[in-house]
Amino acid sequence: MPLKKTADDDQKYKQVVDNIVTKYLNENFDWEDKDFDLLTTMRYDPSLYRGNLALIDAIFEEPVDPSFFYLIDNHVRRINLGIRFFGFKDVGVMTRDILLKHITEAMKQSDMDKLSPCKVRVLVDKTGEVKLDFRGPVDFPLNLNFNTPVTFTAYLDKEPTFVNPFTSFKTTNRTAYETAKERTLSGITSKTPNLDVILYNTAGNVTESTFCNVAFQRDVKNTVTGQHSIRWVTPPLVSGCIEGTMRKNLMDSQLLYEQAIPIKSIVDGEEILLFNAVRGILRAKLLLLSK
Repeated sequence: MPLKKTADDDQKYKQVVDNIVTKYLNENFDWEDKDFDLLTTMRYDPSLYRGNLALIDAIFEEPVDPSFFYLIDNHVRRINLGIRFFGFKDVGVMTRDILLKHITEAMKQSDMDKLSPCKVRVLVDKTGEVKLDFRGPVDFPLNLNFNTPVTFTAYLDKEPTFVNPFTSFKTTNRTAYETAKERTLSGITSKTPNLDVILYNTAGNVTESTFCNVAFQRDVKNTVTGQHSIRWVTPPLVSGCIEGTMRKNLMDSQLLYEQAIPIKSIVDGEEILLFNAVRGILRAKLLLLSK
């Protein structure tokens, strides 16, 4: 099913992308000859279902109910921002209905366990072709509580990462993140899979982790009252991070504030939050490595 060409939607996404480009993606970067797809990864989870049918009937309903997919509208938005920024020619706008029809057809051909949570990778190539990949079942719950125990260890990257379109829009080009993990974790002897790397830009400000957006506890001044309080803050988009679907949800819910986080403000061993739309919210201890 082709993507939908809608002038109003196209203009809406144009305004968002133009704002991003004007603010921080103004350096020349050659991406036209690179091979990549737009990417977003959703959580399919029967426990999220909020429809009227019995669950066993709902998982076979066509098209599949949108409530099975956490933050599906934010994922649709992410795809459309990428289509607009990269200027995919003759490609329309993704809608929730179109995405659900693609997922429904793919689920019918898949041997996935429809009663268990899984990851749904949605890829859109430069011609508008939609590809889906189901991975799972996943063995971790969706955590939405900030007061969660530490389960991850994160290390500050050894070098800055150059901000570019592939660190601002999610695609299959993951070179920056893979490079950061390789150079920073290569000497780590721990065998735990719960390791991550915190990236920062050439201005010395934190951007994100290799698979999550991040938040730090910092002092925030109320612009109206002038009062100070400790809040969870996340790097602004101007830092060069991806606008994650979970990040957008937390920002829209006013649970996070945007604030620049200089790496010189980081305290070795402080606890931070990592979050994405598949795992939800994780807490990590951030460690500094000697360079």
